[in-house]
Amino acid sequence: MDSTLFSEFNRPPALIIGSGISLRYLEGSKDWVGLLKALATRMGMSNGDFLAYESGAKLEFNKNKISDGLTTHLPYLCYDLEKYLIDSFKNKTLNASEFFTEEEYKQYEEGMDSLKILAASEVQNYKLRTDDKCLGEIELFRKIANVIPCVITTNYDDFLEKEIFQGKFAVYSDVSDYYDPESQGIGEIYKIHGTANNPNSMILNVEDYKSFEKKSAIVSANIMSVLCDYPVLIMGYSLEDPDIRAILNDIASALSPNKLAKFESRIIFVSYKPGENDLMIKPYSFGEHGNRLTIRSIETDNFESIFKELSCMEPSTSPSMIRKFRKLVKKIVISTEPDDSGYILLGMNDSTFNSVEGKVIAITDQNYMRMLLKNIPNMKGEDLVNYILTDTSEYNPDAIVNHFLNARNVYRKDQYVPIYHYLLQVDKSIYIDSEFLKKYTEIKKDQFDRKITSSACQNILGGKSIRTAEDLKKHIETLPNYKRAIAIFYCTYKGILSPDEATEVLKWTYVNRDRLKIVESDVNLTLTYIGFVKWSEKQEQ
Repeated sequence: MDSTLFSEFNRPPALIIGSGISLRYLEGSKDWVGLLKALATRMGMSNGDFLAYESGAKLEFNKNKISDGLTTHLPYLCYDLEKYLIDSFKNKTLNASEFFTEEEYKQYEEGMDSLKILAASEVQNYKLRTDDKCLGEIELFRKIANVIPCVITTNYDDFLEKEIFQGKFAVYSDVSDYYDPESQGIGEIYKIHGTANNPNSMILNVEDYKSFEKKSAIVSANIMSVLCDYPVLIMGYSLEDPDIRAILNDIASALSPNKLAKFESRIIFVSYKPGENDLMIKPYSFGEHGNRLTIRSIETDNFESIFKELSCMEPSTSPSMIRKFRKLVKKIVISTEPDDSGYILLGMNDSTFNSVEGKVIAITDQNYMRMLLKNIPNMKGEDLVNYILTDTSEYNPDAIVNHFLNARNVYRKDQYVPIYHYLLQVDKSIYIDSEFLKKYTEIKKDQFDRKITSSACQNILGGKSIRTAEDLKKHIETLPNYKRAIAIFYCTYKGILSPDEATEVLKWTYVNRDRLKIVESDVNLTLTYIGFVKWSEKQEQ
């Protein structure tokens, strides 16, 4: 990847995302103080009353912060606002059945926390911003869903899982979720402060934080595991945010100095700076438990550049697919009767996975695998050329096309792969939406056009009149070896021979290649072009 920002990352990073991301892309989104002000207003509290309650919360925080271990007064304020709301119901200054919406009142009757019900409704009451900048960034953000391994967030809203990852990632939002045996450590969103979709899971008041602290060992273990496995990109927090500082300070205190130095290069902190289009990189150092942690801090308002760079960090397959593989392997390993009814192709895309019955992943020597299963393609370009020109292909065209479309790191952009011959044999729905195929085809068109104007094609026929395949065969035997396949390409490009006639001559040339000593790379070019012409004609029908 051509990147300066993530050049030290050996794999795509995990994301730690705070409320600043929701504030950036959602109309009506609020930070924690703004959220509590909105709830106070809904309860009928004046701004003066709110400020008085906030002052009281600060006094309580300063008195108890050492014993309670909290880093902000806001959990105390949540506790006081909740007490105010309950007292209002008790004193009949508010009627719960009239105060709540119908859905909220159902939750209230089920025993859910009153303030959390309000908070959940407030954070879910959003719309995506519709200005061009935000819409453009959101579209780029969505593209990294197949790149990013996992997400840790303190946000309550469902913006990430609904609008960005769009159901591709599993969501864990309660401490008990982390005991889930289905967790695979990838393709997951960890909502460590709960979710508005389950108001009772939300960490808001003092008692919530105390309870969370007692049960948070497994959450911390999961976070530490993620941060050890992947580089980390932090977005949507200020550098002074107590939640993110707590996470990073825990890391700093747990690592030895030499491990800490390695870890520092694996963290980037993106800090929002209004109007700043450049990526202003600065070191940021802190540490409250002995060890100091110095990380890269980037001040910017240009999130487009960040998302573009992330989208270029293509893993071998998507996190959601890896999650399915891990789940499948785990099932096979712990099963006393592993299923041996079939194999899963590692080049298969996500949409195909669930339709395959009897899935088994086989890990073995490549040659032995080919003996076991004939529909796993050998995707070397020269092998495909050989299969086509000798009519000996053993492999399923669907498997070859799927592998070509998904194993993108296998091929160079300038490489000639006769994939169009296989595209002609499969259902169009397999490749119709493939951006990779579109880009590959654009590059090939340009290469074909440049090749026909190159010196290799100049006077290739030597003034001879070529009308049939037999004419071309006779002419080829008079040519030096490096011009033979090019002559077939030229006659096909100029329409002198049909694609079928050109294929006949190329097969004849290929079968006699030891005697004629043709140039293999030009055979790949010519066969790829013949398939491209036939496939293009089919697309126009």
